[in-house]
Amino acid sequence: MPRCSIQYDLDSRVTAAHSSLWFRTSARFLLSPFGKRLVRAVVSFVIAPAIRLRTRHFPRKALLYAGQMYYNTWYLSRALRARGWTADVLNWDLDPAAQMHYHGEDYRYDAGDPIGHLLFYIAAILRYDVFHFSNARGMTFGGPLASWLGNYFWNEAEVDLLHRCGKKIVYSNNACQDGALQSSFAKWGPESVCDSCSWRDRPDVCSDQRSRDWGEFRNRHADYQCTLGGNRVDYNDDLRVHEVPEFYCLDSSIWRPDLPIPQKYLYAHPPGTIRLYHAVGNFDLRTDSGGKNVKSTHIYAPLVRQLKAEGYPVEMVFCSNVPNIEVRFYQAQADIFLEMLTYGWFGANAREAMMLG
Repeated sequence: MPRCSIQYDLDSRVTAAHSSLWFRTSARFLLSPFGKRLVRAVVSFVIAPAIRLRTRHFPRKALLYAGQMYYNTWYLSRALRARGWTADVLNWDLDPAAQMHYHGEDYRYDAGDPIGHLLFYIAAILRYDVFHFSNARGMTFGGPLASWLGNYFWNEAEVDLLHRCGKKIVYSNNACQDGALQSSFAKWGPESVCDSCSWRDRPDVCSDQRSRDWGEFRNRHADYQCTLGGNRVDYNDDLRVHEVPEFYCLDSSIWRPDLPIPQKYLYAHPPGTIRLYHAVGNFDLRTDSGGKNVKSTHIYAPLVRQLKAEGYPVEMVFCSNVPNIEVRFYQAQADIFLEMLTYGWFGANAREAMMLG
């Protein structure tokens, strides 16, 4: 898999990367106030218009999924390739704990080479005509590059430059915090789902202002937005937001009723046991001090205990922090899925269950 590198402090490390007098002199000039102004002018009035002209008159079927959305972008990119597209997936997520959710990528950033991240961004502008981003606050090529380009050029330059070069920007919605204010979402009844959410009192995670800032940024830049059953209020009440269930896809070769189960994933329950499957990603973070979470664990757990006390041969099969490509083996052995009772978004768990039969 090709890899590209990233460095958090480009300004301070570029000059240390090479020892030649020419490089040090050039870098010093480019990082000076006059050098920055010159580069901005050349990019804005020469390079970007030239690329825009090429993009407009010679469009290509070339798309980059910039960022992961679980497994959706991976399987969509493979299907687009079969239809003659250049379709690649960039994984700019540097969080090791998040990698368990993804099924594949064509490129991934490393924290090593000081200019690799920037070079990939430049190469992507030259290679692709459509850029598809996903997830709230995920319209980016990674925080470090966004920060550096914002300081070197102007605020939001990372995404704004794509528009200046004539590129199309697509975005896929992913959660209740994506386009709807908390105060608006909390009204979606008959009972407020926010009452069972551990993040309702975490303004650093969810608040009206945080959602407002993101909604304005998202709608300012996206040409086309995908959602599925989204609450059409606030920033989701927009002509560019479309119901596109096809984006939130699954692959029938990965999830299928006849899926063979490797020995190490087999349950040891006695014959006749009814397995009730329930799963919560990031259980500790998403469950409040009273045991409540939006996945309804606080409803199902005591119910299953009651059924067992009454003599029913049931077992709750609970999964958390299992790599997604492996969790299907546990899912496939379940008899009943205990899905959230509060609200649904794009229903990955329920759709995986149906694909598994």
